[in-house]
Amino acid sequence: DMQEVTLFDIEFTRIFTDIYKTCATNGGLLVLVNPPQKVKDALANAYLEGVIPLASSMEGALRLIKNKIRISRLN
Repeated sequence: DMQEVTLFDIEFTRIFTDIYKTCATNGGLLVLVNPPQKVKDALANAYLEGVIPLASSMEGALRLIKNKIRISRLN
């Protein structure tokens, strides 16, 4: 849960991008939960808006992950 994050600059964006890529390469999914506007803005500035999934709650994140699992099982 990223609700309390107050600092998120380009270096953090790079780190989260690397984590996202590692997860995707290994069949996983990184979902950022409850990111503040500062995080959303940083992702948008790095053209990652819509690439790294966002959820407003842990339940929402779990739904995204379960959907990914269902889709990967169909393939």
